[in-house]
Amino acid sequence: MKLDARDAMRSHRPSVYVVAFVFLLILYVLETLSTKLQFPGLRMEEIMRYAYDEEQAIRLWNAMSNRSLTSRVLDLAIAIMTGMLTGGFSMVCLRVSQRREAGVGTLFDLFGWFFRFLWLQIVMGFFIFLWSLLLVIPGIVAAYRYSMAMFIFFDDPEKGAMQCLRESKAMTQGYKGQLFVLDLSFIGWALLSIIPFVSIFVQPYIGVTKANFYRVLSGQYDNL
Repeated sequence: MKLDARDAMRSHRPSVYVVAFVFLLILYVLETLSTKLQFPGLRMEEIMRYAYDEEQAIRLWNAMSNRSLTSRVLDLAIAIMTGMLTGGFSMVCLRVSQRREAGVGTLFDLFGWFFRFLWLQIVMGFFIFLWSLLLVIPGIVAAYRYSMAMFIFFDDPEKGAMQCLRESKAMTQGYKGQLFVLDLSFIGWALLSIIPFVSIFVQPYIGVTKANFYRVLSGQYDNL
C-alpha cells in the first residue's frame, strides 16, 4: 500500500505536494486567526511563552473564558471550516489513490455537501466521545471502527451518516489491529514533520496510504 501510494503521488498531475502546500498554508492561516480570537492582543510568541508560566497560563485561560459571543461564533466557524478542508484533503488523497483527477479545487468540493458531511463529522465524533467515556482504549477502538466512514462518504455522498458508520464498522471488523500497526509505521515520518515544510511530503503520503487501506477493505483491487 505504501509503495502504491508513492507511485500514485509521483505520477499524479497536478502535483499532490502543491495541493498539500496550499492545504497546510490555509490551515496555518485559520489556526492563527483562531488563536488571535482566543487571545486578542497577544502575539503567538507571547502565548507560547505564557503557556509555560503557571500564573500567566491562568490569565490566558481566564481571557479565553471571557471572550465575546462574536469571538466564540467566529472561532466555531473557523473550526468547522478547518474540518471541511481536512475532509477535502482526505478526498484528494482518495482520488490520487484511485488515479482520478484531483487538484486544489478538490479541497473545497465538500462545501457542496456541507451539511451532510458536517453531520457525519458530528455523529462520528459523538459516538467516539461516548466510547471514550468508558475508558481511553474503547475510544481509540471506536475511532478505528469508524475511520473508513469519510472514505465511504466520498465514494457515495448520497449515503447518510449512520449508513457510512455502519459500513465502516463492518468493513474494519478484524482489521483494526492492522490499521493500528499501519499508523505505528508512520511514527518516524510524523516526527520528521516537526521540520518546516516536511509535512508537505508526509501528509499526502500518509493520506494516500490510508486511502489505499480503504480501497483494499472495500474491494477496489484495481492495482493493489
